Amino acid sequence: MYQYCIELAKQITQSYSDRFWGARDAVNKGTPAPPATPDYAASTRAGILADVTSLPARKQIEAASRAGTAGSVTIGDEVVNFDFTGIGDLDQQVTLLEGQRRSADSMAQVALDIQKKYGADFLDQSLKRIEQSDPTGTKVRKRLAEITLAELEKVRSCRTRRCVSQSNHSVDRLLLVVRQ
Repeated sequence: MYQYCIELAKQITQSYSDRFWGARDAVNKGTPAPPATPDYAASTRAGILADVTSLPARKQIEAASRAGTAGSVTIGDEVVNFDFTGIGDLDQQVTLLEGQRRSADSMAQVALDIQKKYGADFLDQSLKRIEQSDPTGTKVRKRLAEITLAELEKVRSCRTRRCVSQSNHSVDRLLLVVRQ
């Protein structure tokens, strides 16, 4: 029985080899041969050469698209015409700037109306967020502002050299507190 199964397996394998060229030990049974392996190095060289030789023409077209001009370039033995008149980058910028200029007053009025309506609320909320995100920094900044204002008031009310030196001493104390 074992020999019979081995013989049957050989027959099945042989029938596949007879029908398909890709099967084991097949030798192109009537189908075309597989294609040759491509030369990737030659393809890369050709691509780089095409890129370099077309660069001046591409730069001319790119400059024309920015300036909104028309013209033509020769690539190989083919002439390519282009026309960017009225649709160049500069033309589009002029159109956008004109639109912004026309709407600037109304946009400024809208922003002013929003500030009038919600300005104090926005400010209060922003201050709360700053205090929540950095409570220690907020306390230090408040204390620094208080000391600075007090020192400025002392300097305004006192014109002698002695008062100024006392103010400098107070600022030094404040910096010492902040560093701790």
